[in-house]
This record gives sequence, structure tokens and C-alpha cells, in this order.
Amino acid sequence: MSVASIILQLSEDDDLSSGLVFSSKKVSTSACIKDYLGMISSADNPTPAGRVASFVSFSSSKVQVEFEIIGRRLRRRVLESVTRERHGIGGVRILRLLLDTGKMDEKQISKIVMMAPKDVRPLLAALTADSLISTQEVPKSADRNPTRTFYLWYVDPRKAYSVILGNLYKTLYNIGMRRHAEDGTSEVKAVLEKRERSDVSQDENLLSRLERDILKEWEEKKGKLTVLEMRVEETVFILKDLGILGINDD
Repeated sequence: MSVASIILQLSEDDDLSSGLVFSSKKVSTSACIKDYLGMISSADNPTPAGRVASFVSFSSSKVQVEFEIIGRRLRRRVLESVTRERHGIGGVRILRLLLDTGKMDEKQISKIVMMAPKDVRPLLAALTADSLISTQEVPKSADRNPTRTFYLWYVDPRKAYSVILGNLYKTLYNIGMRRHAEDGTSEVKAVLEKRERSDVSQDENLLSRLERDILKEWEEKKGKLTVLEMRVEETVFILKDLGILGINDD
């Protein structure tokens, strides 16, 4: 898409110059758009880190949304969020280090994240058990004697995302089972059947206070389950549907 195409999609009433600083008081719409595109394309930071943080790529003639970069960034946030929830900030520090630098041994990890080896060791074991990080054996001798073998830790994105996705599917199943259980209680069934009566459907005051309380509690639980389900489905979308974008580059 070109800047000219973007201009055609805008209303004449749109004040694009608001919040921007220019040397001239009168600024063209094209100049404002280019300024905004410069921000979201990280034009002021032409480094690998800047590109990773961008949303679009922008040249003099073409603007393109970087779906692969955005998808990769969203997947990484999911991975960090799961790690933080299960293993705290220490686990996140180790994860980020391995994502950014690649394979490292325990001593290197301990030194760079500035954590004592006695704290790093159990974290590495726990992160590995959850498949958030992986290990590679490096034998010092041909007989692969465990006493002469050291280990390198690294992040295998495909494996980590696959395990997280499997856990999300289990969560969705459990939500469905919980909803079914809530709908299936005799008290709730009786109240719902009564509410379907023509007279009650027009005036719910015909329900007793206890029945209204049962209905309110059921609706609150159902609402919470729906919100939780939507959040989980959003994460599934990021890992599964957006996962086809740039997964080989993760």
C-alpha cells in the first residue's frame, strides 16, 4: 500500500498533526502520515532490535504490515507470560537470555543473569520439565560417560509452543466440562425451565428470591467462564493461527 492510498482512506476531519511537532504550522497530511509510519516502523532505530519492535516496513513508495514480526513478538510474549506465571521473574530472565543469545551452560547463565548457581540450577530443571527450555548433551569423551558430559541449555520455540498449545486445549476442555456441570445442576435446570414459561419470561419478578439468586450466581459463573474461554482462545489463535507466520524464524 502507498501513502497516497492511505490518504484516500482518511476523512477530511481527521486531525493527524495533533501530538506531532513540526517546524512549520501548516503541515500536509502526507507529512503527518510519513511521521507516524516512521514511528511504527522504528525508522529512528535501524538496528535488529528496532526491526523486531516494528509494526510496518516503510519505504518511499510502499507501506507493508509486518505480520511475521508482529506474530513472532506476540508468541514470545505468550512464552514469557507462561514462564513468569510458573517460574517467576527469575525464570523469565533465564528464558530471555537463552532466546537472545542461544545455547549456554549453567555457569554462563548464572553469571549473566546474576543469580547464584544454587538458584539457577533448580530453575533450569523446572523450565526443562515444562519444555520451556531444552538441553543438549556435550560429551567430553567418545564413551559419552555422564561424569564427563556437560549440558547446554537453549530454547526450542516449536517444542515450547507445542506444549503450551496442548495445555491450552486441555484448559478449553476443562472449561467446557465446568460449564456443562454448572448447567446440569438440578437447581439451575429447574429455574431455567421455569424462566422459559411465557408468564415468567415476561416478568422475572414471578421468580422467588432464592430462584433469582440461583439464576444470578449461575449467570456470573457462566460469564467468568466465557471470559476465561475467550482469553484462552485468543492465546490459541496467537500460537496456532499466527504461528504459520515466521515460525521458522522464531
